[in-house]
Amino acid sequence: MRFYTHIAFGLFFSGLLGVPFEFLPLLFVILGSVLPDIDYPFSFIGRLFPRISRQLYNTVGHRSVTHSVYVALALVISGFIFSDNPLLFGLTLGYISHLILDMGTPSGVQLAPPAGYAFTIFEGGVETGSKKEKLLAVIFIAGFILLLFFRGLLYSLIP
Repeated sequence: MRFYTHIAFGLFFSGLLGVPFEFLPLLFVILGSVLPDIDYPFSFIGRLFPRISRQLYNTVGHRSVTHSVYVALALVISGFIFSDNPLLFGLTLGYISHLILDMGTPSGVQLAPPAGYAFTIFEGGVETGSKKEKLLAVIFIAGFILLLFFRGLLYSLIP
């Protein structure tokens, strides 16, 4: 998936799960939603940190350790330790949203490397750069905008 789809889904996902609609928490959601791709030199974040990205890519490859459950669990555990930190909460949800979205691609995600098994959500998946992906990005952006206005109403409907 492209970086803009990861950001759009990260914002939508974190908005559903209660990240405050404030600048810094949302900035950390955005960071978390692109951070797993630091292991790919041609990604948005990989281009921002080329030395780190090339080193990771040459050492572990793409969609390996940085796309694993190990990093996600470390973030979740840190979230329990620092439970009142909305920035860490945003980073964690952004990161997890990235993994979920990448599981929707044909190549899936190795959640437990070096096991080598790639997890996918459904057969076929959404190709990176396809019209389906662009449509998903638009849907996630629209969903996030709706949450900006109606999250309180949505939460009031949940018992």
